[in-house]
Amino acid sequence: MKRILRCSIWLVLVFLALPLWAQQPAAEAESEEAEVATQATGADYQPVVPTVNLRYGSLNLMGVFQSRMDYRLVGDDFDNSTFSFGLQRARLILSGHVVTEGLQYFFQGDAAHPSGSWVLDAALSYVFTNSLAIKVGRFVPDFSIMMPRNTADLGVIDYPLYLTAGNFVVWRQLGVQASMRPVPLFSFAVGAFNGMLVEPTATYRIGGVPSGGRLYMPLLTDVGLGGSSNVADNNSLKDFLVRMSLHLSPAVTLGLHLWFGFPHAYTVAQAADGSDRLVFASWAGDRNTSDLVLQGGLSAEYRTSTMHVAGEVMARTVSFDQAMPTSVAGLTDTAERIDSLMSLGAWLHFGYLYDGWLEGVFRVDWLEPAMEDIYDTDQVIRVTVGPQFWLESGNHFRILVNYFTNLYYQDDNRDPDHNIQTQFQALW
Repeated sequence: MKRILRCSIWLVLVFLALPLWAQQPAAEAESEEAEVATQATGADYQPVVPTVNLRYGSLNLMGVFQSRMDYRLVGDDFDNSTFSFGLQRARLILSGHVVTEGLQYFFQGDAAHPSGSWVLDAALSYVFTNSLAIKVGRFVPDFSIMMPRNTADLGVIDYPLYLTAGNFVVWRQLGVQASMRPVPLFSFAVGAFNGMLVEPTATYRIGGVPSGGRLYMPLLTDVGLGGSSNVADNNSLKDFLVRMSLHLSPAVTLGLHLWFGFPHAYTVAQAADGSDRLVFASWAGDRNTSDLVLQGGLSAEYRTSTMHVAGEVMARTVSFDQAMPTSVAGLTDTAERIDSLMSLGAWLHFGYLYDGWLEGVFRVDWLEPAMEDIYDTDQVIRVTVGPQFWLESGNHFRILVNYFTNLYYQDDNRDPDHNIQTQFQALW
């Protein structure tokens, strides 16, 4: 069934991409290039460094710098409080076109984490018309409202909770994505990517928690499953993206987001001491099995020069190719077997910019990591409020102050936590 579904998705993607080959490159791609640069750096971005234009190409130099102070107050008497400084991001972005204005490139690197890879994005885009483009390379797919955006344009300091703690994130992928806007009212994007090597509940099913799984890990050493990398093709199963948007006005956009994932399935093998352990089914000799992960939902956004309202409702279901005994999953009832998992998440954001320099923001997040009763998990509600100071026009320099707290639905033994984050942010 899953193989038939994968083949059907491939056929749909090929059918939607057929108009690409019927189009001729357009010389008038300047507006599309400007739109790509705007989406890459934030909706209110105005270039600071002049664009270099030569006979055979152009170069835009951009960057993002974010340094943060975190103050976390834990416990009734705040006796477990912590205070820390951190360099969140120090990114350099190079973009432009080569040979023709329709052939565009985008590179992004981050120097904030020297122990990892410096290169984040490396992608080529070809604009066939002002409404049709294809992108290849390593980049963030257009899944959800916030994932494709620059980190200087998240509304608050961090991503919505369902993306991070809920692990709905897709991060950067190797693959191809076609985007088209045939009429001003409607646009869509389809893509195929290397995708996930393991499903998002992997560590949970070997004794961790649902949010401990990783949808896409650069390295999987923490779950003992060997190494992998999202800068090389190491997953033959591939994942698929579908996004559709209705642009009701320049300020109002409605969206539908879908992601189809086919990670390697697991099976139970007996360890040397006689206990059960969780391994890839391919390691046990079955190389044609995979789990099915389907995640997606609806989004809405209203944005003007002074007001920003946005929200999403997302769901994810994981269907396991082989049901896992709960003794392996770290659960107490060994008579139960796990064959699926469903997670839900939602968030709503409101921001208002007063007099061009002071913005008040309010965001509420809700996350249900596991709907099934056999999982002992908590629903989480996060409330975020705070001021943001726009000290330079065009979003070039901001100070963001966010207070947030996590409210757990079931667990009365958790210490209350209060978090105050201050981020100094420069965008050029």
